[in-house]
Parts: sequence; C-alpha cells; structure tokens
Amino acid sequence: MLPLYSVCVVAILSGFLGIVPEWLQVESLVDRR
Repeated sequence: MLPLYSVCVVAILSGFLGIVPEWLQVESLVDRR
C-alpha cells in the first residue's frame, strides 16, 4: 500500500497537469483577440 503523502502528491500533480493545458488554451485565445 502506498504512503498517504505519495497519493496526495500524485493527485495534486495529475490535477495540475489537467488544469495547465486548459489555462494555456485560454491564454492563447485571449492573446488572439
């Protein structure tokens, strides 16, 4: 069984990697206008 902190780190990283591409898309859309 994995330690609790490693599970938290993986969850945070996966959430961060899920948010960043969307944020970059929004930034690029704003720059085009």
